[in-house]
Amino acid sequence: MKTATDITRAHFSRPEVMDIIYNYAFPADGWRAYNGDFHRWYKYLDDGKVRLLNVKEDYEEVANQYRTPYLTLNVFRPVVMGEIRHRTAVTNENPLGTPSNTVAYTLGVDIDKQKGYDIDDPVVQEALNAGAQFIVNYLKDHGIHKSVWVLFSGGGIYALVHHGICKPASETSSPETRAEFFANRTDEFNALIVKVAADFKVAHPEYANKVKFDALNNAKRIFKCILSIHKKKPYAVTPLNRDAIKIDFERARIPLKEDMIAEVRQWYSTYDAAEREPLLRLLDEFKEPEEEARQKSKRQFKEIWTSVFKVDAKYFPPCIRRIIDVEHPGEGRTRFSAILSTFLYQMGWPEDEAWSFVEKVSDRNGLPNADHIFDSCFGRISCPSCQKIQTDAAGYPILD
Repeated sequence: MKTATDITRAHFSRPEVMDIIYNYAFPADGWRAYNGDFHRWYKYLDDGKVRLLNVKEDYEEVANQYRTPYLTLNVFRPVVMGEIRHRTAVTNENPLGTPSNTVAYTLGVDIDKQKGYDIDDPVVQEALNAGAQFIVNYLKDHGIHKSVWVLFSGGGIYALVHHGICKPASETSSPETRAEFFANRTDEFNALIVKVAADFKVAHPEYANKVKFDALNNAKRIFKCILSIHKKKPYAVTPLNRDAIKIDFERARIPLKEDMIAEVRQWYSTYDAAEREPLLRLLDEFKEPEEEARQKSKRQFKEIWTSVFKVDAKYFPPCIRRIIDVEHPGEGRTRFSAILSTFLYQMGWPEDEAWSFVEKVSDRNGLPNADHIFDSCFGRISCPSCQKIQTDAAGYPILD
């Protein structure tokens, strides 16, 4: 389904916008994979073959079809851009673009409003500003500041740590070394975000239920790319001052004014190589026991398949139809909402439509924390197999 409009196409056709996106997508040491509307990953070629989308070859196609382009936090080896496979050979276990083919990684956190709140509310804006400033100050207190860059995402705030300080020590590291490095460092940064979020709630109880910190750096994590456009609002992804974070809707409104374009050109343009050691020392504080970390990284560092189009609910299988149609107020209702969340993501449903669906089912079942379940599952984990759903495993109530 095409989501681009004449307004968004005009925005992305501006030469300066194209140039800025290109420069971010192709840093000196590699490239970032492109994505349309959070689900379109591939360019489909003849004979059932596919490759990852990239800004160099696919910018115009993505801009003409999708309102909101994304780029990976991973910076991949250049050779991956030319890798072509038959689509049946691209699986969760053997995806295109892996940690072993990653040369650097932009550690990121998405500070977003909680469901039920509106970013147009000045108090919610204050909460988002405060949350972003809190994690930026936390990193600064630990010796990482010049390498931290902040963006207004259109609906929240991104805080990013430049990929130049998150890479293995040697550029000739083996694929296994790279995979282990990025699995460990992203896990550790996720744990850091969880701690910062908890500390923020203590420091700012007035904002505690209004914002959330997304702690999910993973194998092929994507954020809206610089100058992308929010899926509903007329705002572009634009820089914020890391030392005085404050959302400014008018400066982010499209069409962007020339002074904003000039500011965007400077965004993410530098980093301090001396901040790599303080970053790694800080992340070491969040290191998990070796065996636990190894098992977790094996589970986490997989790509989640999703349909290239939204699958109509009338085609859902009987087990999912039962979750949707039959009331389940007792044991297992949490797992029902979790499974439905994972399933709708893989069926190509947009996040807002999927949440409305899950919320309705969860409310009917009397599940009080459905928003947390949805955020933890939608686009985060794969839907369990039919066999798994039918298994009354330890810790999982039978799903009837």
